[in-house]
Amino acid sequence: MAFRILLLVNAVATLAAGLVLFLLPGAIPGTVGIELAPGQEFVAWLLGASELGISALCFAALRARHAETLRLVALTLIVFHAASAVADALALAQAASVGVALNLALRLVMVVAFAALARRLDAPSRERH
Repeated sequence: MAFRILLLVNAVATLAAGLVLFLLPGAIPGTVGIELAPGQEFVAWLLGASELGISALCFAALRARHAETLRLVALTLIVFHAASAVADALALAQAASVGVALNLALRLVMVVAFAALARRLDAPSRERH
């Protein structure tokens, strides 16, 4: 149940981020002090596309019943959030930003949460005993 709640939270958050990145490409970068110059929206749109793809994966996974499928979804999300954390760390190395630091912390929490919950997917249910 906790895994599905985390999937739903991730699905909604990435859907919102993806839509904002397409409709208002400078809004999310602007929260961490990055201003997109005219003509630089393409980078935000690419990021928005990946956010929408992750959202679709999460929404689809809510219906999945096989542990192997859910483990693959978890692995994909762990890689996505870990890679995003690396990008946050690289950005912090260039300049300090509270927004980037908070995003880094959130990404690390998501990595740990998905890893911990994915490990429990194979655990036998207590209700079966």
